[in-house]
Amino acid sequence: MGALEFIAAIVDSLAWPLAIVVVGLFFRAELRSLLLLLRKLKAGPVEAEFDKQVEELKRETESIVKETAQIAGPDADEKQKLMELANYSPRSAIVESWVRLEGLLRQLAWQHAGSPQPDVSSPHKLMKEIESLNLLRADEISLIQDLQGLRNQAVHISNLFLTQSAAKDFVESAFRLESRIRKLAVLDGPTS
Repeated sequence: MGALEFIAAIVDSLAWPLAIVVVGLFFRAELRSLLLLLRKLKAGPVEAEFDKQVEELKRETESIVKETAQIAGPDADEKQKLMELANYSPRSAIVESWVRLEGLLRQLAWQHAGSPQPDVSSPHKLMKEIESLNLLRADEISLIQDLQGLRNQAVHISNLFLTQSAAKDFVESAFRLESRIRKLAVLDGPTS
């Protein structure tokens, strides 16, 4: 093999990798959006199901929780912050709105349970205690459990692409339930 044949073999073996690098550099933005689309397609059925479940939950919450009055005071500010957070981090908005609702449920359990205070250290124990208090209707408890399941999906399915719309629907549903629980329990002040 002569020097020219050797150089031709090197150029031939480097042509495709070099072409891919050049195309990647020129179409960087387009490739980035294509990769996001591929990620979305990869989790597509799960994502579509999540969005569908949140939308259905929002409709159920609206029909069951008839109180559509505007939320006032610190809760209105908190809701607005979570709606804005949903624009940048849908997962965080879902988690934070669930934490608020769970804190309110824990407060409800402690307020209405007898002595000694109930063990509500886990979400499962908390929901059992809430059910035993009979303060909420079965359909309201079911909505809370559905919200909890969706929150669990958002937290534990790492490649789940969460839309802003789904996160905002989740926040809206959580705040409607909060409003209902506050009205029933006559709880005042922000949740912890």
